[in-house]
Amino acid sequence: MKKFLLVLSCCLATWCSVLAGPKSSPEISLMQASAPAPTNYPAVINSANYDSSTNQIVVNYTVNTAGDVAFNLQTSNDVIKNLKKMYRPKGTYTIGIDLKSEWSIGAYVSLMISVGGNVCGGTGVPIPRVSVNINDVSYIAKNKTVTVKYSIYDPDSKSGNCYIRVRKNSATGLKIVEEKISSSSTAYEIPSSKFTIGAVYYVEVSCGNVKKSQNYIFDNVRSGYLGKVSVGDYNVTFNYTMKNASDPYIAIKQGSKYGPVVKKIQITNTNGDYKEKSLYYHSVLKEKTTYVAELYDGSEPLRIYSEEFTIPEKEPVIIEPLCFEWHFDEGANQIKVWCTRAPSSSVYIEVYNYNNGVQGSIQGHASGSSKDVHSISIPRATSQGQGYIIYVSSGSEKKSIKVHIANHLNK
Repeated sequence: MKKFLLVLSCCLATWCSVLAGPKSSPEISLMQASAPAPTNYPAVINSANYDSSTNQIVVNYTVNTAGDVAFNLQTSNDVIKNLKKMYRPKGTYTIGIDLKSEWSIGAYVSLMISVGGNVCGGTGVPIPRVSVNINDVSYIAKNKTVTVKYSIYDPDSKSGNCYIRVRKNSATGLKIVEEKISSSSTAYEIPSSKFTIGAVYYVEVSCGNVKKSQNYIFDNVRSGYLGKVSVGDYNVTFNYTMKNASDPYIAIKQGSKYGPVVKKIQITNTNGDYKEKSLYYHSVLKEKTTYVAELYDGSEPLRIYSEEFTIPEKEPVIIEPLCFEWHFDEGANQIKVWCTRAPSSSVYIEVYNYNNGVQGSIQGHASGSSKDVHSISIPRATSQGQGYIIYVSSGSEKKSIKVHIANHLNK
């Protein structure tokens, strides 16, 4: 096995295409690690780790030969190819690759990198069976508590004990809280009297060997900010901060800050960090209409507003004119007709004979999807050349063309 890996790793240094099929994760890791310097590869994965907070594999990679770089993900029974495909010049990049929900927990994923469609190497990424995430840490004024909201996924309840720990300044600082929690719980309240305004605290939630942590600066003032609003073709995105809200929302008002609320979007406290929240607006907001956003704590408006933004008018859908092509199949004695562009999903085709400038009787017809090739049988020609008129209609459109079938003799 070692000899096989050594030979294959040497081949990889010269030809990406040696890896025609996916190998197991340990083999790929060994091949890339034991090969010559990474500069001999068109591309190399530097690191790949699972981020439970985003359900992504975060990949850092280096491109040594410019080209179309893509990634393949494989488990024991599923493969997704050409993820994040994009032309990349030489350089080092970091991307996040979304995982399918059924791969999120307990899988072992093979990640492979390719340039120009040829696999160059890869690595294995374990997805922990247990996942932990801290969703929010905030001061709740009405309860005079610091509330830590979290989520734990432990389907087998085999991870061991779950804990919440809070220390001052760092992971090794003065212990404020260390309590065992249930894996089914979602929040833990700590009396605010344990905290000092302006001090930094290290908050950690763990379950077995899996843990998540973040720093939290305590204060008891509710505050927020709404920054630039970005309006795209389908989504409107809000940039915001929120601190110490019990039930934070972004409310969208029509016309101005005094207008009616047409939509509320739930958000989380950010504790000083900037976050983004997007809304697919076509279902709730009107074209050519101006809106403004405001921060809310539950039903209470905070009088913190965004800039005004306007939903653009959708560009009209341009329907391509009806267009078709034809071909005579002499062996089957059929005229074959197909649409290259059609404004509807169905077509109707008629074929008439045509001689000396006069349209004759119908020879055949067909109907169905505009994506299909339709065959219309015609009588055997009785001369060396025979003329026909092909009519194609779709919706309210109708097109016709005169055709001449040459060198078709009576058989």
